[in-house]
Amino acid sequence: MIEANKYKLGIFVIAGIIILFVVIFILGLRETFEPKVKFFTLFNESVQGLEIGMPVKLRGVSIGKVSKITLSPENNYVRVDMEALISSMDPGKQSKSFTPAERAQYFSTFLQKQTETGLRCRLDLASIATGMKYVELDYFNSGKTVQFLYVE
Repeated sequence: MIEANKYKLGIFVIAGIIILFVVIFILGLRETFEPKVKFFTLFNESVQGLEIGMPVKLRGVSIGKVSKITLSPENNYVRVDMEALISSMDPGKQSKSFTPAERAQYFSTFLQKQTETGLRCRLDLASIATGMKYVELDYFNSGKTVQFLYVE
């Protein structure tokens, strides 16, 4: 093989690998590097149907996902850890001047203040056919069980 062709083939292979990584990043890994706000709730009921990766919705808008589900044997509570993407919260007109850390702080403060004014968590059915559930954050007045929200 001619030396110039080996060089062109090497450039072609390296460019192909770089393009592959960029496509993978755009399709799925971008969310991994996006700043998140972490919070959790404690359920004193069964969380049957709730799985890691299920959506977390604030007043019907998907803001994140369930990141961890653990059982506390001493008090029979189920802890559900969640992550919200800070890009799902628009702090208003000044949002362009906020750094990602400031947006995360704004989101955390928002969730804490809203919890003080009645924001609660509840499990809702994502699909009747599958029985899968998601976590809904809202101001509930119904008789269904609702839980407090704890921002980390």
